[in-house]
Amino acid sequence: MPELLEAEVISRRQSPARRLLREARLPDVKTIDQVDWQALKGVAKPVPRRATTKPITAPPPRRPAARKRRTKPKDPYPINPTGGGSVLERRLAQD
Repeated sequence: MPELLEAEVISRRQSPARRLLREARLPDVKTIDQVDWQALKGVAKPVPRRATTKPITAPPPRRPAARKRRTKPKDPYPINPTGGGSVLERRLAQD
């Protein structure tokens, strides 16, 4: 009995979809050979690809990227060639 009820529920769910598709009157599915290419202006007929006998190979291995050279970080307070000193000493010397 449960199988019969389940089949009825499935049938009722599918019925509206079938009815709507039938009422939509969609065209039948066509193959490429059945398409009227003369009526389709501006659309080129696709050319079938020829089968090749070349084996499919993997692309060549990629070379690893060159490493960037690490540079020394710049000193935020460079030493003055005339003797240097702290920033405070330089400011006091300017006044």
